Amino acid sequence: MNFIFRKTCWGFAWRISCRKRRGQFVNCEENAYPLAYRRFQEEESVLIVVNPSGKDASFAYDGKLGDVIYQNGKDFTLEDGVFTIPGATAVFVKEER
Repeated sequence: MNFIFRKTCWGFAWRISCRKRRGQFVNCEENAYPLAYRRFQEEESVLIVVNPSGKDASFAYDGKLGDVIYQNGKDFTLEDGVFTIPGATAVFVKEER
């Protein structure tokens, strides 16, 4: 991880980690990627997806995505309810309700 990525992630993590916010794992399987986690508070929801592996990974996702807040790596895709993220990529995306 480079310095800019770490600084951006820590800054964003600080903003979304206040006590009133809640979290939920969307995809978290043992020895598998990607890790997908949702942080939400009242009407705001952010999907965080991290794939540190060297190959593409995917999981079933039935939500609706909004603007990308942060992305490091290649572009992800969401087609037919399957979220696919390339290897060595992290993305923070607002979710629409």
